[in-house]
Amino acid sequence: MQKIEEAKQSVQQTQQTIQQVFQTLPPTPLPAILNITDIVMPEKMKMGQPSNVRVVIVNDGGSDASNIKLEIHLNGGHTDQPIQEIPSIPAGGSAEIVWSVTPQDAVISALIIVQSEGAIGDSESVAAKVMQQVTATVPSGLAMISFPFIPEEPNPAKLLNIPADQLKMARWNPEKGDYDYYTPESANLFSIVAGKAYWVKLPETKQVSTYGEVTNRARIALLPGWNMIGLPINEPVQWRLNQITVIGPNGAESLEEAEEAGWVISYAWSYEPGQGYRLVYDETVIPGVIGRLEPGKGYWIWAKVPCVLDLSTGTKMRARRSKEAFNGWHCVLKVQADGSVGEAVIGITNGTRGLAVGLPPEPPTGNNGVQVILLKNNTPLAVDVRSDGSRRQEWEVLVRFGTRDGGRGTSERKEVVLTFDGIGYAPKDVSAWLVDTVTGKRLYLRTQPSYRFVAQEGEVERKFKVVVERGNDRPLRVVGLKATPMRGQGVVIEFSLTKPAKVEAEVLTLTGRRVAILDAGSSEGLAHRLVWRGVGIEGQKVGSGVYLVRVRAIDEEGREVQAATVVRLR
Repeated sequence: MQKIEEAKQSVQQTQQTIQQVFQTLPPTPLPAILNITDIVMPEKMKMGQPSNVRVVIVNDGGSDASNIKLEIHLNGGHTDQPIQEIPSIPAGGSAEIVWSVTPQDAVISALIIVQSEGAIGDSESVAAKVMQQVTATVPSGLAMISFPFIPEEPNPAKLLNIPADQLKMARWNPEKGDYDYYTPESANLFSIVAGKAYWVKLPETKQVSTYGEVTNRARIALLPGWNMIGLPINEPVQWRLNQITVIGPNGAESLEEAEEAGWVISYAWSYEPGQGYRLVYDETVIPGVIGRLEPGKGYWIWAKVPCVLDLSTGTKMRARRSKEAFNGWHCVLKVQADGSVGEAVIGITNGTRGLAVGLPPEPPTGNNGVQVILLKNNTPLAVDVRSDGSRRQEWEVLVRFGTRDGGRGTSERKEVVLTFDGIGYAPKDVSAWLVDTVTGKRLYLRTQPSYRFVAQEGEVERKFKVVVERGNDRPLRVVGLKATPMRGQGVVIEFSLTKPAKVEAEVLTLTGRRVAILDAGSSEGLAHRLVWRGVGIEGQKVGSGVYLVRVRAIDEEGREVQAATVVRLR
């Protein structure tokens, strides 16, 4: 036991000796610790223009730091002085370094590295969006516009360089289903945002050149009801039912599937100055419509639920049968008056569902241009393509070509022209007529390219009917056409019609030059016999050779058919 106690005392004496030795040694200072506490980039950096990046460094260690080197590594920009030095930073002290950097891309990032001998260094990074120089053209007159960027100056009056009390501008408010109008007091509500559209009415075209934030993110939030939208990216987007994506309550679907799910409608509307509203749709389904969205323009689209329209190019959806399998026909009814154009689409589908397209809200100034409105159960439509396979179909068409002033129509008598594009693609057994309900005139659309009338005094609109019948039992035809030469007496031309019609006949060379016009007489029968004596238009005798005899027949409804045969004149 005695030996154990002696050992303990020896250990205690040794520890005391060690403590006494340490107490006599000078204290060891803590090393320098360099921390980056702040990196400040300007909020509105501009491409190609120098900006200052400020960095604050603090020495949190117990020793002074000397010979400090700072490096900046840039992505999307450059600087003339990537490395800077600080002679020293005392313990507990701080220093500030400023770099002049020039952005060269839409996003700039900076990595700061701090080093010093005998000190613990630090590194931090930061990134910022960069505004680019952007331009836009805003047309004169009433226009529906958008901007594919967020401008440095979001106030539209300042952006367009127009006094705030003179700017005529409106935007659609989906929550209240009506327009908000620009005033100097409401300027903050009209801050220009990419993806939104606005109505403006300018006395002259404005060229906008400014700096703005450009993005490649082409997503637009939609609220229930009508939405005014614009492309947030500066490149056109094809409107394709199976390529555009909608992000809705149950995930992402193609535009076609989103319509079937009840989220959105599958079409949009564009406003063309001088022409009014134009349908935007998949042109592989309905050729002749506007088939893509353009930067700078505004569009209407209607949503049933809150969702997101994704217009990103290259978006891939799973493969499925699309409406490109459309089987049927359609006709675009166009009306022109005083340089203004309106249009509507009718047609029949086979094996696919129809398409009924409603009209968007009128412009804030009212619709003073030409309109073609299809009335279906008193509901105004712009497109009425039906899947009904009935033998007979009728469309009520209202053509508006004037405005009323104090309840009285305009006194101007203007010419109105209707044209019918696409009816020729309907099956051969389909007959179509336009009926003027004012004059009772009936026009056969297969052979008549247009219908003209002069509006009566005070008349601002007129109703028509388009009647389509399938399975025409007795179409007009020229049958049995033959031309028999008679030596020294000319040529006898004989043919029959399947129904009474006006007849025109002519003789042509094989190169298409007209030689003679034949008198078809006033016969209203079905069998016809004409004689050509070999005399030309000017009464001269023509030479022998091969000629083309062409007969045209036109019935009272405007149906037109023709037939031709070759004859040798001896």
